Amino acid sequence: MTPQSILPIKEALRKAVIFTLRTIIQCTLYLYEKCTDLVTAIDRRFTGLFAKTEYVRTGKCEMTGQCCKAIGIEFPASWQKHPTLVKWLIRWHKLRYNFEQIGLNQNLLVYQCNYLGADNKCAIQRFKPKLCRDFPEQPWRGKIRLHKGCGYKYIPRATAEFKIKLHQRKNSLL
Repeated sequence: MTPQSILPIKEALRKAVIFTLRTIIQCTLYLYEKCTDLVTAIDRRFTGLFAKTEYVRTGKCEMTGQCCKAIGIEFPASWQKHPTLVKWLIRWHKLRYNFEQIGLNQNLLVYQCNYLGADNKCAIQRFKPKLCRDFPEQPWRGKIRLHKGCGYKYIPRATAEFKIKLHQRKNSLL
């Protein structure tokens, strides 16, 4: 074999290795995401038996599209030292969610969703990912910052429970 006949084989082998590594990394990130979702769900159910969130989410989606135009996803601060990891994360979000990166602020990636239509409605509403279906997710402590014009609000749990009891009391008197 001549050196020139080996070059195409080397190139094909290199591409196969890169493809395999990309696939392994994407599968690993996907499994990590699924495991994290499972652990979070179990944690919320278990912790919910003993503790309640500080705030209660009220309201409904007003379809302003703001949450799809500026999606903030945090990553571990230690990853800042490894730009390759951050690049893979950006690629993963592009592949998995069709997000386009529009910014990076310390350990917060900012994206916009390419499925958002001109009418501020999701083009894949019935099939949208869990990340989108769960937004805005209720934190255990503190309250989440919402976009201006968002129809959701967070009120202190004590206030919400008082309003429910007041409403029940009014209904029982009628």
